[in-house]
Amino acid sequence: MAPSTRSATNNSFIGQYCLLPVNQLPTVKSVLCLFEFKKFQKVTSNLTKCVRSEIISEMVVEIMEKWKRASVPTISRVNTLKMVDRLLG
Repeated sequence: MAPSTRSATNNSFIGQYCLLPVNQLPTVKSVLCLFEFKKFQKVTSNLTKCVRSEIISEMVVEIMEKWKRASVPTISRVNTLKMVDRLLG
């Protein structure tokens, strides 16, 4: 489900909510944008409750997939979960 308007998905700190870039490794900004995008999707779909840990778990899978595709040595999934959780505060 794509956001309907830019003003509804714009944040003064990170800019436009979006998915991870296809052809580059995720940056801190892109991870923050992804979190806000997934949170916005869950809130607007009204199908499920917006649970932070569930969103973070989905994000970790996507992030580790990018790292794996780029042949970047990865840390364990648990440590990646902790890292993303710390980043999001």
